[in-house]
Amino acid sequence: SLAQIGEFSFILASLGSSLGLLPAQAQSLILAGAMLAIAFNPLLFALAEPWRKRALARAARGHTDTQPDPLSVLPDGTDPNRLQGHVVLLGYGDLGRALHLALAPKHATVIAEIDRDHVEALRAAGQAAVWGDAAEDAVLVQTHVARARALVLTFGDPLKAARIAEVARMLNPGVQLLACADSTEAAQALHEAGFDQVIEARACQVEAVRLALQAQARAD
Repeated sequence: SLAQIGEFSFILASLGSSLGLLPAQAQSLILAGAMLAIAFNPLLFALAEPWRKRALARAARGHTDTQPDPLSVLPDGTDPNRLQGHVVLLGYGDLGRALHLALAPKHATVIAEIDRDHVEALRAAGQAAVWGDAAEDAVLVQTHVARARALVLTFGDPLKAARIAEVARMLNPGVQLLACADSTEAAQALHEAGFDQVIEARACQVEAVRLALQAQARAD
């Protein structure tokens, strides 16, 4: 292609000279410049090759960086029976842990939690858990809420709650949406967000602990 460009330069220079638009000295400079460019082209390409390789390596690293975090997706070996008719538990703070203890004996659960340490500990114990903000669509999809029996929200952020309810209903119109609220205002906001049942947080935790103790007593 460079040879064609050089040839084109010669043609333009000759045409300009014949029409009296280009002095002979300028024509000589153009021809000399074209010859130098063609002569040095292999050297320039050789010098550019290391830069090209580094750019490709950076692009490859950037592609790798965009791959999902292993904790943000359920492992491939997750038992599919635990992802059908299960309970999605959003949040694993004190209330979330109490609810999990109460639910675990009778219901398969998938937990979404923003604290990586909690998720790592849950997975080490064999519990299906996903790391991330539960208000993000991708996190809800990973909980398999589309096939869940119920979703339980353990925190009361009204904006996030509204988004969670919207996406959960879109993926699974029949899912039961339950939430624990720490105030009357929060309860009203959760109802308005679309949750079917809202329980005061303290009562929620007391009931969860009671059920967990009952389950433990039966197991003993």
